[in-house]
Amino acid sequence: MIRPGNIKILLRSPHPLPLYTAAFFQSGAGGIWFVAMPFVIKRLGGSDTQLGLCLGLWFVAYLIGCLGAGGILDRFNARNAVRFGAAANAVINTAVLITVIIAQGSDNPVSLLWLIICFSALSGLLTAFFWPPLMGWLSTGYEGAELNRRLGRHNTAWSFGALVTPYLGGVLVEKSSVWPFAGIIALTVFSFAAITLAGSPGQNESTNGKAQLSQTPPDAVPDLLPRFRWMARIALLTSFVCIGLVRTQLAVLFRYEMGFLESTYGAAMMIMCLAAFVIFVAAGKWHRWHYKLHIFLAGQVLLLASMLMILKGSSLGIFFVATGLVGTGQAFMYNSHLFYGVSGGTRRSRRMAIHEFLLSAGFVIGSLTGGFLSDQFGPLMPYRFGLGVVALGLFLQLAIWFGFKRKLIVSAAIQ
Repeated sequence: MIRPGNIKILLRSPHPLPLYTAAFFQSGAGGIWFVAMPFVIKRLGGSDTQLGLCLGLWFVAYLIGCLGAGGILDRFNARNAVRFGAAANAVINTAVLITVIIAQGSDNPVSLLWLIICFSALSGLLTAFFWPPLMGWLSTGYEGAELNRRLGRHNTAWSFGALVTPYLGGVLVEKSSVWPFAGIIALTVFSFAAITLAGSPGQNESTNGKAQLSQTPPDAVPDLLPRFRWMARIALLTSFVCIGLVRTQLAVLFRYEMGFLESTYGAAMMIMCLAAFVIFVAAGKWHRWHYKLHIFLAGQVLLLASMLMILKGSSLGIFFVATGLVGTGQAFMYNSHLFYGVSGGTRRSRRMAIHEFLLSAGFVIGSLTGGFLSDQFGPLMPYRFGLGVVALGLFLQLAIWFGFKRKLIVSAAIQ
């Protein structure tokens, strides 16, 4: 049995365990939030558009936060920035909890929806102080297979947090609109505590002895890295358009069109997160997927298949498979961009801010456009939109691939 004193020493050591732990708790809080919020909004009389706004504006604000903070995050102590982000989320979700309680006793609960939407946006803005510096802190000084392993463990930690809480979120919101936020507050407090117990970034970096200057990754293919970096940016954006659709409008389709329970939607989200978790574990341990075009494109074909299955599906099993495919495809695109995006880079927090910006932009497009399309053209139109977006993204990526190839051929001919 490990004594409490030894646990404290371990947490304060240069080992990244506290950072993985903080990512687990913060992601777990998000897992409850994204499952519960659609049902809370609908119970308070909100429209599909307001639902899209609530979740979409979180990512709009997060996107703005990443843009604003991306150039300055590397100048600040990462530990303080991450602690601030975790603390801010705990405070804001406490405010949401109080607002929901007041709205439930109000004769006009819809009037308080805009306050909840504003709190959602504020949470997104301040979360920009959590994820980019955390990932920059973890990745600084590492390249190649070692970088892949470190990012893989981080992805495993946060995706496991996202895996274990969606069903819990569904059960909690099925019982009450208040309980999910109590769970979220507890998890964000745990995340804050984990970061507080971590050693400072400076201590970690000096101990591991890694150089902070840019270096060429051992497995880098100089002719392919820029191609895959730009292709991964497009793929990350389009995959999170699908996530935005599934995280917002699929809840409405499940409950109000097909009659499934909130916990059933939570189970579907758990399946999506389980698929993502498996991909993150595999990608972190096995790095032979680097610079393989066919594997890269296959992940996006799964997203196309998932949108088609939602459009044509009529049974719960089909929807469960579809959400599993969404989780598989987006996880591989997420992991791909995370790797190609930071390889060879020096300002890691800034690179991570770009990563978070792109996935946020995708979620915003999916949630806001999906809500509008659902209100105007019916509950299946959002998935036709998702199908078109992924197809367009694949076309642009192939254009980049062959465009870079042609440029290299011309350059070689000139030389």
